[in-house]
Amino acid sequence: MELAWWELALIVVLGTIAVLLLAALILWWLASKRTKAIGGRVKDLPWRYKLALAGRLVRDERMPLLVRVLLPAIVVYLALPLDLIPDFIPVVGQIDDVLVLVVGVVLLAKLTPARLLDEHLADVERDAIDAIPIEAERPARPTLPPGS
Repeated sequence: MELAWWELALIVVLGTIAVLLLAALILWWLASKRTKAIGGRVKDLPWRYKLALAGRLVRDERMPLLVRVLLPAIVVYLALPLDLIPDFIPVVGQIDDVLVLVVGVVLLAKLTPARLLDEHLADVERDAIDAIPIEAERPARPTLPPGS
């Protein structure tokens, strides 16, 4: 039985996806509790504070060069329309983005000095909390008289 070129290509793509997905799952499973905790803390931040954290890490000269290069590389890969697997393919097209994100987070957590990451993350979390208006500081909503 001879396979058509598209059947062979489909087998190769699905096999590659399966291997990459398995690798990402193994990496996440092997990640330390600290790495998972940091991932949870970052996940809970609003997007603008995630970007602020990334900017702080990239600008900090105490960070290893690989970390300072890896962060922008992940952001650029996720932002560019070019992917290993095109995004127009339902479900499968987004898997490579998820894999890059998982592998990137695990690598960043492993390569970034814990003290520096905790320092920057705490500062960004503090900024995010400070940005939440206290109930007494919120402007009062105008109330309409009854029957209006």
